[in-house]
Amino acid sequence: MLSVKSETLTKVDILNIGADDYLTKPYSFEELLARVKALLRRPKQIEDEVLKVDDLILDVRKHLVKRGKREIYLTRKQFMLLEYLMKNQGMVVSRGIIMEHVWDMNADLFSNTIETHISTLRRKIDSPKDRKLIYTISGRGYKIC
Repeated sequence: MLSVKSETLTKVDILNIGADDYLTKPYSFEELLARVKALLRRPKQIEDEVLKVDDLILDVRKHLVKRGKREIYLTRKQFMLLEYLMKNQGMVVSRGIIMEHVWDMNADLFSNTIETHISTLRRKIDSPKDRKLIYTISGRGYKIC
């Protein structure tokens, strides 16, 4: 979205109704180009909405998670976090990117909520005999593979 309106409430309203980004005039061409490139780096939409990593399956429509034959109950936020990690499989996603895509604007950026959710996800999806799927990349973020 490109607009002359720079009021915070206007930006929030536009982003909440579906805009991917918001840039106010006057703007620099370099910033516009950087924002377009950032949007293009986002992962492609998954057609069938069934994500798979190793023997972990996440069905977005059915809100179902299975590891092997075992069904796993996740809270809404845990499901959203796992879905985001799986949609970015093999990529390191930073704490800030996770906060931006999984939590809302009112979340406390300085809390350890992401770490707590990652730890809980690990306990729920990994049994002692399973291969570990979620990795911490020190100083950079998390990745699932």
